[in-house]
Amino acid sequence: FTLAHELGHRELHKDLYLGRQFRTTDEWKAFQQSIQDIVYGRMEWQAYEFGGLILVPTMPLKRACQEARGRVHEQVKQSGIEVESGVIDYLIVGQVAGIFAVSKDVIRYRLKAEAKKLARR
Repeated sequence: FTLAHELGHRELHKDLYLGRQFRTTDEWKAFQQSIQDIVYGRMEWQAYEFGGLILVPTMPLKRACQEARGRVHEQVKQSGIEVESGVIDYLIVGQVAGIFAVSKDVIRYRLKAEAKKLARR
């Protein structure tokens, strides 16, 4: 995910860095710190979105969640054990993370991003 995030910066923010040459890490850090906080925050959000969408596209994420939900609910039903919904959600996220070979945090981030998109509609 870190590589996909940084690739997002490279692709989305290349105009900001074009023509700039940093000789030292301190020069690069000074430039980064000169970017307004609101602009920097937006850049970070864009890179997170880019990385997340590259690794976990929306439609495959939805399909994987539906399939994992079905599997988890069936397993819980067959076990006969009463399980809290938070545990079920945790199990679903774990299965989906395995499908995409990313961390559970990436899946949680993508699910939150998709929920925000739905809320704006």
